[in-house]
Amino acid sequence: MKEQMSNLFNQLKQSVSDVSDKLYDKVHTLQSSPGVSVFELYEWIKENPSASVQKQTLLGISYSFYALHEDGVFFYMETKYDYLLYMTIYSP
Repeated sequence: MKEQMSNLFNQLKQSVSDVSDKLYDKVHTLQSSPGVSVFELYEWIKENPSASVQKQTLLGISYSFYALHEDGVFFYMETKYDYLLYMTIYSP
């Protein structure tokens, strides 16, 4: 049992490390490129594990509200199904 827990812990540690590496690479890519498309930002925020997501259904229509703080920058996005309705980026 102790060996199984150790293996599980090691796998979890590796998974967290992999996600961290991917996130670092994506942030570095976004910061190093001269520009980023709205679609790239949409996908990055939507798939970011650090983003908080609130989902609501109003009159049978599904809405999602994403908020993300990354390196002192605040990203906020609203979607209806998979359509982007609103996106804003705040930076001090």
